[in-house]
Amino acid sequence: MTANVLFSLIATVFFAAAAPALAASDPADACKASKAKAAGKKAASLLKAYGKNTKKPDGVKLGAGVSKAQSKFTKSFVKAESKGGCLTTGDVTQIEATVDAFVQMAVASVNESVCGDGVAALDEECDGDDAAACEGLCQVNCKCPVPICANGVLESGEECDPPCSTGPCGGGQICGVQCACVPADPCDCGMPEPATLEFASTVPSGGIGICGAVKDGADTTLRDLECGSSYAGGGDIAVDAQGPVHIGTETVYKVECCYGKTLALTATTAADTGSNRNCSSAGCTPGGPNPFPMGIVPLTTCLVDTYDEDVFGWADCETGEVALREVVRTSLYLTGDELLTRCSGGANPGGACEDDTDCTPGGTCEADVGAFVCVGGSNDGNTCFNPFEPSECPGGTCEATDIQACPICNTATMLCNGGPNDGLSCMPETADLGDPYPTTHDCPPDPFNIVGNYLVPHNRSTDPVQSKATTDGQFCTFCRDVFVEGSNCFEGDHALICPDSATGPCKPQSAQISECGTPTPCETDADCIAPYETCTQRTPGALDFPNGLTIETSGMPAGDLTDGLPHAARLTSLSCIPPSFISFEDANADFPAPTTASLVGPVQLKP
Repeated sequence: MTANVLFSLIATVFFAAAAPALAASDPADACKASKAKAAGKKAASLLKAYGKNTKKPDGVKLGAGVSKAQSKFTKSFVKAESKGGCLTTGDVTQIEATVDAFVQMAVASVNESVCGDGVAALDEECDGDDAAACEGLCQVNCKCPVPICANGVLESGEECDPPCSTGPCGGGQICGVQCACVPADPCDCGMPEPATLEFASTVPSGGIGICGAVKDGADTTLRDLECGSSYAGGGDIAVDAQGPVHIGTETVYKVECCYGKTLALTATTAADTGSNRNCSSAGCTPGGPNPFPMGIVPLTTCLVDTYDEDVFGWADCETGEVALREVVRTSLYLTGDELLTRCSGGANPGGACEDDTDCTPGGTCEADVGAFVCVGGSNDGNTCFNPFEPSECPGGTCEATDIQACPICNTATMLCNGGPNDGLSCMPETADLGDPYPTTHDCPPDPFNIVGNYLVPHNRSTDPVQSKATTDGQFCTFCRDVFVEGSNCFEGDHALICPDSATGPCKPQSAQISECGTPTPCETDADCIAPYETCTQRTPGALDFPNGLTIETSGMPAGDLTDGLPHAARLTSLSCIPPSFISFEDANADFPAPTTASLVGPVQLKP
C-alpha cells in the first residue's frame, strides 16, 4: 500500500470523527454523526495502542488498550441508538469489523510485518517464539492451529482441557469430552463401572457391504466404498490405493472418567494391555502390516502403522456412539512381491527359497510369481492392471494372485515366510484373507525397503453420515509454490524433491521457522506465504475421480453397551493425507489428498 493511499484512509476516519460539528439537527443525521465519531475514536485508539506496542512490545498493555477501545465503541453505539432517530440499528458488529479491518491493514502496511520475525503483528495470530496466543503452538504461517480437545492445552474456544479434570470448572462440574464444563453426574453405564472399551475389527458379516461413496456434482455415485477397506488419493491416481485395513485386530481404550451416559476415552499403554499390539498410546502398533496390491506388482507396497500420538475420544454407553482421534504414522515399504519363489513340501512349506537346498529335507524351490489376472468373465485368466477398473475384466474381476506384499505368518507352520525373520516362529495378527495374509509384526518387512513415513490424523466415528463436499474438488489443501518460483513443491519439501534448494536441505522459507517435511495446511491463499503462495490439493478430485466433489462414509453405532456384551458397530473416517514428500508415493497416489477407512466389528465395555 502506498503512503498516499494509507494517508487517505486514515484521514477519512479522522474527518468522520469530526462530523458531529457539521451535523444538522435532524435526528437521523445526529445518529450518523455519533456513530462516525465512535468509529473514528476507536480507530485512533487502536492505532495509538499498536504504535506504542511497536515501539515497546507489551502484550498485556496492548490487550488492555484494545479492550478499552472496544468497550468505549460499544457504549457509544448503544448511547447513539438509545436517543432514537437512527435509520439503522444493531449494526455495531458490522461497523466495528470494518474499523478493525482498516486498522489491521494500516498497521500491517506501516510495520511491514514479516512472518517468522518473532514479533506478532496485528495481521498475525502469532509469530515464531512469541507464540503466547497459541500456547506455544504457532504454525509456520503465523496462524494458530485449530484447537484440539484433550491435548492438555487450554486453547481459544475451550472452557477446560483435558477432559475429566476439574479446573477451571466450578463446584459440582467436570471437564467434559468437548472441553466444556458439564455437571459431574454419577456414571450410569452399568455395574461395575466400565474401565475399558474394546473394539475388534473383523471381516464384515453378510458380505463386504458398502460403507460410503464418492459422488459427482449431480450426486451420482462414481464409486462405492467397501466396508473394511481404506481408500486414498486425489483425482489423478497412477495406481489405485485401496485395500483391507487391520482386519482381525483388537484395540483397547481406557475409560478415563464417566459422567451420566458419557465415557471419556484415553489411551492404554502396553503395560495396561500386556502387548504393544492392542494398546492405543504413542508407539503402539495397531494391527499387522497392511499389504497394498496396487495393480502393478513392482509398485506394490507394505504399510506399517504406529500411533504417533495418544488416542483420545468418547463414547455414549446408551447409544453405542463412539468417536476417536488417532494420529497414525504410516511407514511405507516398496516391496513388490516378497515371495517370488517358495518351498513346496519338505520341512518348511511356503518358506522363501533360492534353490532346492533351502527346502531340504524333502522339499523343492518353486516359482510363485504373482500377477493380476481376470477371474471370470470374457477375459478370464488374462492379465489385468487395475483391480478397480471393471472394463479390464468384463463380467469378472481383476484379482491379485500369489502376491505377498508383506511377509506372512504361515498358519500351517506358524513360521514367517519372507522378510528378515523368514523361518522364525510367529503368531498371526490379521485374518487370513488370501495370498497376502495373514500378517504380523513378528514378520516385519525388510527395513532396506522403506521409502518414507507420513502422518495421517483419523477422526473415526460411528456417525451414520460423515461427508465432505466441495465445488472444485479441493478436499485437502496445503501451501504450494505454483507461481512464485514455479517449482510446484509443497511447503516443507526437501532437496531430494526440490534440488534447486538455495538454503540447505529446505526450500527458502521467507523468514519462516518451518522444518523440512512440515507442510502447512490452509483454507485459502491468504493462509500461505511466498514462495508457497497457493492453497491447493495436488490434483482436484477424490479417490481417482477428477469429478469427485463429495465423499460420504457411513458408520453405525453399537447400541446399548451397558450389558457389558459385544455389539456390532462400524467406525468410519474421512481425513486428509498431507504431502508425504516421498516422490514415489506422492506421484502415484496423488498426495496430498483425501482418505477414507471403515472398520467393522464388535464394541464392548469391560470392568
